[in-house]
Amino acid sequence: MEEAKKAKTCAKCDRYNPYFTKTFIGITRENVGRCMRKGEIVKKDTPACEAFCGRKGREIGRRKDCALRALEGIARDMNVLKTVLCDEIEDREESIRRSAEELKYYLKKYEET
Repeated sequence: MEEAKKAKTCAKCDRYNPYFTKTFIGITRENVGRCMRKGEIVKKDTPACEAFCGRKGREIGRRKDCALRALEGIARDMNVLKTVLCDEIEDREESIRRSAEELKYYLKKYEET
């Protein structure tokens, strides 16, 4: 029983909210956080108290589904941008082709005169 209790740390508790700091490169997770049950600051490696409540797999799955939906939306937006850019490139190529044909036509006329 004590071995199982030793494996449980505050960082694995659902009531533990870690602190983050903003750095020049990004955001880093600190080794301390706030225990919402006790209402005090604890280290993440602190052995869990009697009020330990493991993270629920259902919530993790919900967050995963939400992230996947957001990524699908981003992928759709990127496909729209790709289509718009490809159409723009095709239009430019067609315009350049027409301009080249006109220049060839006028060059032939100029050479004939």
